[in-house]
Amino acid sequence: MILSIADSVKNAIELGIDLLRDGAGIDVTAITFIVQICATLVLFLFVRFFFWNKVTEMIDKRRENIQKDIDSKDEALRELEEAREEASFIISSAKKEADLIVEKAKTNSKTEADTIMKRALQEIEVKQKASVEQIKNDREKMEESLRDEIITVAYALAEKITEKEIDQSKNEDLVNDFLKEVGK
Repeated sequence: MILSIADSVKNAIELGIDLLRDGAGIDVTAITFIVQICATLVLFLFVRFFFWNKVTEMIDKRRENIQKDIDSKDEALRELEEAREEASFIISSAKKEADLIVEKAKTNSKTEADTIMKRALQEIEVKQKASVEQIKNDREKMEESLRDEIITVAYALAEKITEKEIDQSKNEDLVNDFLKEVGK
């Protein structure tokens, strides 16, 4: 069918050229103009009936593909925004969790420090009591030793003074009374 239309157009053009040769009295430029208009009209009708649907279909497909690309771009942007929001939420949650962990660690370290200080103070108190007790025991021993020394020196001195032997058991009460008076 396409060939028959093309043949018809060809025949019309040849007929127009033959008319020009025969000299039908029509000006060549007017005939050329008319032939050109007819050829354009035939070409337009040919394109309209045989290719128009294919061209519009191709344009529609291209339009659909462009719309799909725009829709997929919009979807990708929406997904990107959702991912950003989710990432922002995850980051803020992680920061909050990190702050809680740091606070908990601070609290735990303070508690441990307080426990260590309490134990250290208790140990110091125990050692201080032991030291005070040790000093008290050493003092008592020293006082007793000093008392024994004084008694021994007093006996020796009394013995020398009287140059006779003193009965230690009789005079011990006297010396103890003397030391009590000296101790006060």
